[in-house]
Amino acid sequence: STETAHIEWRQQQLMESIATKKKRLALAQWELTVRKRDQATQPTKLFGLSSVFGSLSRRLKSFSGDDDLDRISKLQDEISALEKVSTRLYIELDDLVAAKEDIEFSKTLKGRLYFLLGCFFSLYCVYKVFMA
Repeated sequence: STETAHIEWRQQQLMESIATKKKRLALAQWELTVRKRDQATQPTKLFGLSSVFGSLSRRLKSFSGDDDLDRISKLQDEISALEKVSTRLYIELDDLVAAKEDIEFSKTLKGRLYFLLGCFFSLYCVYKVFMA
């Protein structure tokens, strides 16, 4: 019971972490598209002349764009890894709940009857193997 509660709590924390990272990913992608759009609409000439500072500024911003792409890639990798862990936790939690239900069922009269029938048929199968 406490183990399942702990796993449920971990699963909840993990889901919140995934949601937070997905929000950060969406924000980073939006910032990148806005930055690209702003760079595309930026004038290339300053006072009618080609601006050396403008081209230098664009190059520096492209490095920033590369950093954004790296950050987006890292966030996507983190989200993928967290989702895999979440899946494993869910499977583990499902197994624990099923085991708990099996234990509860084995305590009932019907569960005890199934256990005795299982023992009887196991002995019957062993008997048939030796007699064959």
